[in-house]
Amino acid sequence: MMQVRAAAVARFGPAALAPGEPVASLRRKFVPIWLVHRYQVEAAAKLLGGLTSEYAVGPAAAAQGAPVAPAEQKRALDSLLATLQPAVLDVPPALVPQLSAGFSGDYDRQTEIEIMPMAGTAAFDPLVAGQVAAQQTLNALLAPERLARMGEQHRANPDSPGVDAVAGRLLALTDAPQPSTRLAAVRRALGTRIIVSLAKAAMSAEAGVDATTRIDQALHDWAEAQTGKRFADPADRAWALSTARLLKDRDALKALLASDKAELPIPPGMPIGDMQD
Repeated sequence: MMQVRAAAVARFGPAALAPGEPVASLRRKFVPIWLVHRYQVEAAAKLLGGLTSEYAVGPAAAAQGAPVAPAEQKRALDSLLATLQPAVLDVPPALVPQLSAGFSGDYDRQTEIEIMPMAGTAAFDPLVAGQVAAQQTLNALLAPERLARMGEQHRANPDSPGVDAVAGRLLALTDAPQPSTRLAAVRRALGTRIIVSLAKAAMSAEAGVDATTRIDQALHDWAEAQTGKRFADPADRAWALSTARLLKDRDALKALLASDKAELPIPPGMPIGDMQD
């Protein structure tokens, strides 16, 4: 599905418009293409800490829940992390002006909920679009109950991926080398989503003490490591040290997590809206 998505994004543009349709409509048409993998993300995430169950009746039934095989869980984790690569989260530069076309008309409720958060009335923000796609994966990967199950399965079978492995691989993405300054900017935006999402998971009671303390320690170690690090890019240095200061300031971190900035809104999939919408 990620290959399908890459092909669809590469081909996306004004040809997606009907005759006479305003160019601004591309913003709504882009969302289901950009997030086309959302259901595969949900399916893959269910394998992590997942159980296979059989239905049976009666005391003689031998049905029982069994953890998903460790190898399958590791494949699922690899697939999910592949959706968080900066190149995957980078909106093609040629699309940004087209997605920023002015809208001549009144916005309705449907328009408001079915487009990416904008950088003003018409300005499309490609870094926000990348963060929205990343948030989709992070929400599935770091669901508190999933973290709790992963911790328990890893305790019973060390071959199963544990919370440490998830946190470590996510944090490794925050400073992975990139071939261009453009993708480095995407990586920093991704890093913000990763750090904030992990911090939120570390404060979730539903994840369990083992998972939350491991994630909290991983974040602490990451913040400490930034202090003595040498940076070739001033932008990387500013982002890393600023984020490290945030993690060390518990009051500021809690305030951020309690605000609407902690998680970007993801345009709805199917079904869109509810009875009140």
